[in-house]
Amino acid sequence: ADAPVTIVAYSDFTCPYCQQGAATMEKVLKENQGKIKYVFKHFPLETTGVARLAAEYHVAAARQDPELAWKFYDLLFAAPTCSRTANPPS
Repeated sequence: ADAPVTIVAYSDFTCPYCQQGAATMEKVLKENQGKIKYVFKHFPLETTGVARLAAEYHVAAARQDPELAWKFYDLLFAAPTCSRTANPPS
């Protein structure tokens, strides 16, 4: 998009502060449609476990279907407690 402003967010799906930031960005983007380009970058706070696994799944989803990846993004940030406590497969 040719928006005059670009916001790049480095975030972790398992971080409660990132969840708050995602909710704020959703409001900002709705209030400024077409004026802001939002770029999401993965920054898992742990190098193994759920945070990294969620980031890898999101990247895989984005490669298949960007719309699917944004739905996954919404799902993960809607239930951060669940994503933080889930046990990744061994």
